[in-house]
Amino acid sequence: MLNKLLPFLILLVPQKHFEIYYSVILIFFLIDFVKDYRINIKFLVILIIFSTIVLFRTTLYFGYDDLKELVKVSFFLIVLNHNYFRQNKYNFNYFKNAFICFIILNLIVVFNQLFSFNDSLNTFVSSIFLAESQQILLTYDNVRAPGLSPGVGQQGVIFLMLSMFFWFITFKENSKLNYLMLLSSILILTLSQSKTAFFALLIFISIQLLYSNKKYKYLVIPIFSYLLFKSYKSFIIFFKEYNDLITNLWTSSLDGRIENWMDLITPMLANPIYFFIGIGRNYFSLAEIKSSVFDSDYVYIFVNFGVIGIIIFFMFLTYLFKKFKNYKTFLYTGLITAFTLNFFFEPKSFVLLILISSYLNIKIHEQKQILDSN
Repeated sequence: MLNKLLPFLILLVPQKHFEIYYSVILIFFLIDFVKDYRINIKFLVILIIFSTIVLFRTTLYFGYDDLKELVKVSFFLIVLNHNYFRQNKYNFNYFKNAFICFIILNLIVVFNQLFSFNDSLNTFVSSIFLAESQQILLTYDNVRAPGLSPGVGQQGVIFLMLSMFFWFITFKENSKLNYLMLLSSILILTLSQSKTAFFALLIFISIQLLYSNKKYKYLVIPIFSYLLFKSYKSFIIFFKEYNDLITNLWTSSLDGRIENWMDLITPMLANPIYFFIGIGRNYFSLAEIKSSVFDSDYVYIFVNFGVIGIIIFFMFLTYLFKKFKNYKTFLYTGLITAFTLNFFFEPKSFVLLILISSYLNIKIHEQKQILDSN
């Protein structure tokens, strides 16, 4: 029963307050852990390393802000440990059904956010799912639709993942419902106006078309490019953020992000200890420097855990590339997205990434078994 609930909990539990999300999902994993309490020694060693770093800095600064990152890392490692030992017991039909339900609910919410059919529904959804800093999005003339996510960046990442997932299974299973979910995921991502996620999706589609084995790919690529160019002129007035990306590529929000990243990284370069173990939130809290939003997975892991964190992150990527062996474009797209969004290090996107990798990995093994039996 718990395995059936897992994908629904991951997608539908509000992420607005991280402590609630962590608590609900961790309770599920811990209940399941009691039944099968095996621990992967590699994950345990990584947890000990990160715990040592965080506790050292907590003692050094007499602050508790870094403990939030220890909770997050612990959450990630518990998810990985559960997946490592329980992957074969997942019910992947429930995964796919949960994805479909989540997409349909988001379509309803997104269109209501765009056209305000029911203001009471907007208020209710915002109070539960939308971060306080993102509430202003719904007051603009050019609405960016965050759907059931705390912000448009998170919405963009989640539906970038779902778009890639349904792309892969659609062309293998050839189901009309899969095609519909693929188009719906792309539409929801587009309406979020997350520029990074949209740009990453275009790169993903281009690569998939380019390396497709289909004979008609040389016809599809120019048609796709032509339609994209024509749609830009026709629909750009409805998408202010995309217009800003094209007309002000280097003077858009990227400038502000780079300035924020330099504020976070500069103090580390002056101290070898910080460079290797990270500087952490405690330092910025004492210095009264805002560090709540990193807007990059690479900056996040480097600032919080230094060179040691970067090394462990690349070990994690090696692990993922083995799981995505036949779907490496998924990870390449994620690595591009991670420059200006949190593709890997947001709780919901992290768990979704692990579940999708398991789903695709299991499907590959099932197909091999069918071929071997024939």
